[in-house]
This record gives sequence, C-alpha cells and structure tokens, in this order.
Amino acid sequence: MPRAPSTAPIPLYSHDGAICDWIDEPRLKRLEGLGMVHHVVRRRKGRIARAVLCKREGECGPLPPSSYGGTRYCYRQHLKDGHMAYRLRSLGERHADERNLAPESVRQIFLTVLLGCMRCDADVLQPTQAG
Repeated sequence: MPRAPSTAPIPLYSHDGAICDWIDEPRLKRLEGLGMVHHVVRRRKGRIARAVLCKREGECGPLPPSSYGGTRYCYRQHLKDGHMAYRLRSLGERHADERNLAPESVRQIFLTVLLGCMRCDADVLQPTQAG
C-alpha cells in the first residue's frame, strides 16, 4: 500500500549546507525528477529528514571556517618564565620591529579603523543633568 505524502515541511539545503527553503514532498519529487537533488536523508522509519541540492554550474564551493574569522592580529606568546602574554602581529611588513607594529605605510589606515571602532554617540559622552 503506497504511503500518503507527509504534510510536514522538508528542509532543503544548498550544496554548501545553507538552508534554502522548506518544501513539501510533491515539490521534492519534482526536483528529484529534474535531477536537482544530490541526496535525500531519511530517518529510520523512512520519513524524509532533509534534501540537499546538487552543485550547479557557476556556484562557488563552501567557505572554509577561516574565512569567517578573518586574520588574527593578536595571539598568545609563551614567555621564558612560563607565563603567557598576548603578542600583537605587525600590520605592515612581515618581520617588522616589535616596537613599531604599524609602520608609516599603513599607520593612517590603522588609525582610521581604530578611531571608527572607538567612535560612539555624542549623547553617550555627555553627562546627564539631574533636575
């Protein structure tokens, strides 16, 4: 006896793991018929858990986790006495002087970004006057 289609929505994921849509079973069948579904994940009892689309031509691959974190400009440094401290990475040349972490070539960019991070609303800086 054929099983009736489930009414629960099925999550549809792109090839890189990002959720695209919630679809019903008839739409999943149409996508499978068009060859757009890479694989369907089912539960033990046969219920569909999710569907993953195939990678289409022109789509890029998934981003590595390092892309989300960006460049680390500080890291832990082990000192000779056994303590640990944070060390800053220089912004310009690869092996810059430890005391000049922002050389002249990048100093203006660094200061602009730093001031942008420190800028806050003028209302916050002004003290409130009590009645």
